[in-house]
Amino acid sequence: MSEIAVARRARSKSDVELDLLTNDNYYQLLGLGHVFRDVTESEVIAGYKKAAVLYHPDKRSRGRKAEDVRVLWLKVQRGYETLLDPKTKQRYDSSLPADDEIPTKEECVDDETFYRLFDACFRRNGVFSNKFPFLDPVDNVKKCPLLGNADTPMAEVNAFYKFWTNFDSWRVFDHFAKNSIEAIKQAHDRHQKRKMEKENATEVKTHATKEHKRMIELVERARKLDPRIRAGEAAALEAKQATKNAAANKKNEEKAKLMAAKNALQKEEDDKKAAEKAADEAARELVKQEAKLLAVQFKALKELCEGKMAGSKTYDKYWVEGSCKRTFRKSIYAQMLVKKLECMALGATTDLEALFTPIVEDITARQSDPSKFEAPEEYYAECCKGTVVECEKKVV
Repeated sequence: MSEIAVARRARSKSDVELDLLTNDNYYQLLGLGHVFRDVTESEVIAGYKKAAVLYHPDKRSRGRKAEDVRVLWLKVQRGYETLLDPKTKQRYDSSLPADDEIPTKEECVDDETFYRLFDACFRRNGVFSNKFPFLDPVDNVKKCPLLGNADTPMAEVNAFYKFWTNFDSWRVFDHFAKNSIEAIKQAHDRHQKRKMEKENATEVKTHATKEHKRMIELVERARKLDPRIRAGEAAALEAKQATKNAAANKKNEEKAKLMAAKNALQKEEDDKKAAEKAADEAARELVKQEAKLLAVQFKALKELCEGKMAGSKTYDKYWVEGSCKRTFRKSIYAQMLVKKLECMALGATTDLEALFTPIVEDITARQSDPSKFEAPEEYYAECCKGTVVECEKKVV
């Protein structure tokens, strides 16, 4: 037997009655314990009958003063009426002292202490719940979800915090009302009555809001200090960071690919431009070389015409400067004329003109429509096979 039980047994009946007179614990008056709990109607009736035997004035002809006996009996009756009615019992239970303290961060020095302190705290507050969805396998009694321990699955942990976040409490705060029911009944008029009722409603709402905030603080503090939540958040943060890093790496890779493709396209364009520029420069150089070759051939042709066909009105320097330069744009055709004219034997100017005219027409036709004739290089080679007959002037 514990020391407390021994001390209780050692107390006299007078001491017990003194305690009952100085406090309003209806459960203790009816022998139903020292703290509020769910009691059945039969338990309340049985407790009342037992208290009637002990404290009814008719049973107490001796002992305490008659006033004390009357007060004690009135308390028993009030307790019986209060606990028998669910609504009055609810208001009475809400008025009883309760441990509303929440463990602090400083108190939770390690994980084991956290589980011990907050488990006890949630159990204390669980008595105010309207719902008991969890069946405790130990005592087979429905209770609020338990905090659990480090091995509790996260699904149960999340369900636990979901239940307490939406905690449905039966606790009421009518006992904080500024004006009693008797005082309201004694109001002078309806305006005063409404004012008193409004004051009561405001006071009750203030304490209900305070209680709601306390429960929110309890859940939030527990969630913040819960090692399982912290480990889950750390893992989630790590996974989120990994996902973020993977996304950043993918983005960088895509950016690098786009940049590489852009650089390749730019290089291709630059190479194309460089090739076009080189081709253009090469073409310009060919045009320059062709122009130089043409100039040399026209000069040679002019000297040949002056040397072999002196005094000719058809094939003179003006013909070379005019008709030849307009007609012949490629040096190879001009060279053909030069070679043909070189191979012609010296003779009268009119005879040479007659011989040279079909040659000029033939070579002009070859330049105008090369597809109808053999390659100009081959024809030029044939032109070079003839015997060169020097004219009186030296051809440069």
